Amino acid sequence: HMLQRLDVGFMAPLNKFYSQEVKTCLRNNPERVVRQYQIAAIFGLEYNKSATIQTAVSGYKKQKSIHMKEMLLIRLILL
Repeated sequence: HMLQRLDVGFMAPLNKFYSQEVKTCLRNNPERVVRQYQIAAIFGLEYNKSATIQTAVSGYKKQKSIHMKEMLLIRLILL
């Protein structure tokens, strides 16, 4: 499926960034837990870090197939 490459290229960095930030919050505040409002704030910040054209392109490169039509479609979707 065409969007699988974006899933691989986007969700992996998002998961990594989000997990790192949650671990940092918990390490800095060991007596507290991450609540739903904090989850939304953390997710929003980390989403912006991972939602880049460079991330999308690297996802396609990881799948070892870049087609001109697919790259054009990615640019149209992300712009």
